[in-house]
Amino acid sequence: ALTHILADALMKRLFLPLFLLFALWLLAACAPSASAPPQEVVATIVVTKEVGGESVVEVATPTPPPPGEAEGSAAVQPSPQPTQAVKPAPSLPAPTLQVEAHAVEVEWPGRMYLGDSDIVRLSLVPSEDGYQITAEFPEHRTLTQDVPVVRQAGYELYAAARLDGVGFEIAPAGEQVSLLPENQVVTWHWSLTPRRPGRQRLTIHLQMRWEPLPGTPGEARQAAAYSRGLDVQVDSFFGLTRQQAMFVLWLGVALLGSGAAALVTRRRGATNRSPQGTRQPSIAVAARLQSPNPSVHIEKPQGLQLSSAEATLLQALFHRYARLQIQQEFLSGYSGARTFLLTPIRGDGRSDAPTIVKAGRRADIEREYASYEAFVRHTLPPVTARIQSAPVRAPESDLAALQYTFIGLNNRPPASLREALERNPDPALVSKLFEIFGPNWWMQRTPWTFRWEQEYDRLLPPHAVLQPDSG
Repeated sequence: ALTHILADALMKRLFLPLFLLFALWLLAACAPSASAPPQEVVATIVVTKEVGGESVVEVATPTPPPPGEAEGSAAVQPSPQPTQAVKPAPSLPAPTLQVEAHAVEVEWPGRMYLGDSDIVRLSLVPSEDGYQITAEFPEHRTLTQDVPVVRQAGYELYAAARLDGVGFEIAPAGEQVSLLPENQVVTWHWSLTPRRPGRQRLTIHLQMRWEPLPGTPGEARQAAAYSRGLDVQVDSFFGLTRQQAMFVLWLGVALLGSGAAALVTRRRGATNRSPQGTRQPSIAVAARLQSPNPSVHIEKPQGLQLSSAEATLLQALFHRYARLQIQQEFLSGYSGARTFLLTPIRGDGRSDAPTIVKAGRRADIEREYASYEAFVRHTLPPVTARIQSAPVRAPESDLAALQYTFIGLNNRPPASLREALERNPDPALVSKLFEIFGPNWWMQRTPWTFRWEQEYDRLLPPHAVLQPDSG
């Protein structure tokens, strides 16, 4: 009974909610569906006509029918309304660019001598298919760098190159402009001569220039394509050019072999100033006696021979050194003396400057030194060879030696006047010798009065002997 009561109460409580849900569902199913409003479609008609040879564009829009008109009735066709003619704006063609692969090649001398001239080269080489560096002179330096070359349609392409250097005379000067054809090598050359010795610098520039062709709108343009600094070492000998230095070198060697000996022979027998005023050597010099150092090692080139007396004399002259390196012997003299170019080396391995040693009979060496003091020392230019000290002799020897300063170029062996003329028998070399040294040496002279007794009494036998008579 209790179960029936509980079931009856539960059904009464659930009936009302279920009834309401069913009524709502029924109302939703019976409601009319909402229809979407119709969309109005407006058509636009575009008509193009030819009027007077020009295109005229007409745009027309149809008028919608009045509301309430039957859907099946025929629509009124709209009449096109003319509009203003529209001309298309002229379009400019885009510039056509063409990029070509090129390489800049620079060739220049890394070292020069004062007074010489040389060449600097700049080349613009197409490099699309590769290229090979080729130097015009094997001793020159070269460098390369890739440079893109841009060509534009309607423009002519030029390249302008310039070489600058304060320490050089450069020809041609200023910018050198050249047309740049396609797939062709363009080269510029400059000749340069150094003005002063030392480390000098050059600057090379390259510019691209675009010039508009006739009928092409636009202006000329330019842009830097390449710029580089170049170092050049300019060598000289005491500020002299190569030709001057070589001439002084030959002259110094020639004077060692023949100049002083000729003066000695000319003035042999004279002891003081003559009545005519001609200078005569009045210096009587005795060779200084010096004990030899047997530990001095003498290194000789192959084929050169020294007598024991000559070796002892060299060991006495260079007794403070450990070694002597003989580089060369000069064979241009006429007095019978021997002349060597050698380098003295100290005990710790340090080398002194190369020097010239002349070894010969004691009387001849002493006379040569006296003539040098009287005629040469205060007359010749300072770049010529000089005697460093009084002559030296070894004990119990009839030989003596003089030591001269050596004047020469680096890495270039000296040559005598005879060797120079054998290689190049040019009389201008001898003429230049007299032109440079003649005014201060041979041309400073006074007329000579010939005296029989002074010239021939020492050589010829007497014709008659006069003896006073006491009667």
